[in-house]
Amino acid sequence: MRVKNMVCLLIVLLIFPFALTAQVTTGSISGNVKDAKGTDLTGSTIEVLHEPSGSVYRASSGKNGVFNIPSLRVGGPYKVTISFVGFKPEVITDVYVQLGEASKINVVLTDANASLTEVVVTGAARKGSLISKDRKGTSTNINRRLIAALPTLSRNITDLTKLTPQASGTSFAGQD
Repeated sequence: MRVKNMVCLLIVLLIFPFALTAQVTTGSISGNVKDAKGTDLTGSTIEVLHEPSGSVYRASSGKNGVFNIPSLRVGGPYKVTISFVGFKPEVITDVYVQLGEASKINVVLTDANASLTEVVVTGAARKGSLISKDRKGTSTNINRRLIAALPTLSRNITDLTKLTPQASGTSFAGQD
């Protein structure tokens, strides 16, 4: 009897993983982005638009200019726009996604022949700003209105100190 149970258990364990395999219901678009010289363009922006629904998916190319946009609806048409600073954007239309397969798009972007303009960022200090030379470390301010509005289970001070990341009960940064 014991051997029979072991055999049944072995059969179930061998068949069970195959029963758990999920069905694939999506596809993907992947590819590579290069310039005219064949240099990989890492950080290119890829935008995929599913035209019938208006769903937009975005990604950027990683190392070696490779990109992958998973979990796309099967079918299409999709409009793929690939751009990179200083290059003309490439638009590819009528892309269709197959079930469980990656649609491959390899793109070569051409130079825009345009000079980039200078961006100047300026700032001015505000009185009473959050960043000040007089402030030393992190802080949490809990005013009377906030104390009155906060829910409390036991009307205990620890219900209020939970708002401060540095607090552990009634201990603050290791000190009571």
